[in-house]
Amino acid sequence: MIARPNVIESFANGRERHAHGTGEFPCGAFAGALSDFLGGGVERHWHPDFEFFVLGEGSAMLVLTDRELRLGAGDLVLINSNAIHSIAPLDGCAGRFRSIVCATSVLAGDAGGVISKRCIGPLCRSGDTAWLFPAATNAIEMASFETSFSAFEDESPGYELRARSGLSAIVSRACLGDVVSARRRSSSQERALRLMLEFISSAYGRHLTAEDIAAAGGVSVRECQRIFSALLGQTPGEALLERRVSVARGLLAYSDESIASIALACGFSDQAYFSKRFKRICGCSPREYRCGMRSGVENAKSR
Repeated sequence: MIARPNVIESFANGRERHAHGTGEFPCGAFAGALSDFLGGGVERHWHPDFEFFVLGEGSAMLVLTDRELRLGAGDLVLINSNAIHSIAPLDGCAGRFRSIVCATSVLAGDAGGVISKRCIGPLCRSGDTAWLFPAATNAIEMASFETSFSAFEDESPGYELRARSGLSAIVSRACLGDVVSARRRSSSQERALRLMLEFISSAYGRHLTAEDIAAAGGVSVRECQRIFSALLGQTPGEALLERRVSVARGLLAYSDESIASIALACGFSDQAYFSKRFKRICGCSPREYRCGMRSGVENAKSR
């Protein structure tokens, strides 16, 4: 079965809320367009699973904590376990994509086995956040991806084995270390960042200072600013504003709360300031955004 998501729901610390696949086979396949997601792309999140992502058209930007990877049509990228990431379409394209998100245990097998000890475990703990397989040179890896994805399309008996086989072939290339990779920064910095993002995500409705955010990560204000700049390319204040606007988008789209109430609930001092900041980020006013989202839903229902 191929799911068609349009929103990433996450816990306060940014970890994706929903498990992928089933309890017996924690591996799921997805297809759609990046532009269909609330906010126009996959917002920043993380999960303990591997993600195999293929861009089908146009171009997109994969943002990690250490670098940005521009993806072109046909590129395949393997995103590592626990890597914080977001993906947005570029150049006005819809960003059609397919992806498979798979628990590391599916590929590792027995926790005490040789594959877990020598391959999957070290790969998860490596300094790499992602591995890029460019379209021009990834014919073998794409064939493996197609094997796995087609298994989810028909779900005939034994599809789990076919899916696992294809994904294992891709991971084996990453284990060999002969593909373009993105390196993690400091693991201690990532831990502090997750704590600070968790705090921002749970306390966005309050008045927050840089000192508050830094304290949540157990670091100084200067180190807090350095971590956000190095890993996310933004300031703590920008991350806070991003979270507030993200929550506001969801409330505008799926609730009947007044715009003034939403502004206050999301930590903005008044509706005018909220509208100004929202328009700067989203390119339209909160009212225009709400109308656009609801007309889109009605159009979808009428098809």
